[in-house]
Amino acid sequence: MKKLTCFVLCFTMLLCSLSFSVYAAENEIQPRYNNVAMTDSSFVILSDGSAEVTVSYYGSSGITTGATITTQIQKKFLGVFWKKVDIGVADNTWVENVNDHSFFTYYTVQLTNKGDYRAKIHYTIYGTAGAADEIDDLLTYTYK
Repeated sequence: MKKLTCFVLCFTMLLCSLSFSVYAAENEIQPRYNNVAMTDSSFVILSDGSAEVTVSYYGSSGITTGATITTQIQKKFLGVFWKKVDIGVADNTWVENVNDHSFFTYYTVQLTNKGDYRAKIHYTIYGTAGAADEIDDLLTYTYK
């Protein structure tokens, strides 16, 4: 009986130590970028049909030199396809060419129909720390 208790106790301790090791490793896995510390995007549709998109990035002075950010709002049709929403600018895409180490802006557009929408955002962040960072955000929202 002592051997069985000792075995169960040792096995339990081994499992606990393995689970802590795996947990720590999972928390350490994060995307690393050459030129930017982080990007942040949000997309919401208000009850009056006004869609709001925010885009921003935060880099380091002396490393991050600028960015190109493209943003589209798309509407789902036929259950599987996505089509750009008319936002009143060329190619129905907002384009920001920035020459700074950080940036924030927001866009609004009035939607005319209810349904499933998404904001498709692409960041290209330039800097002195290597190749440009290519980061995509795809945020969905249902307008009811």
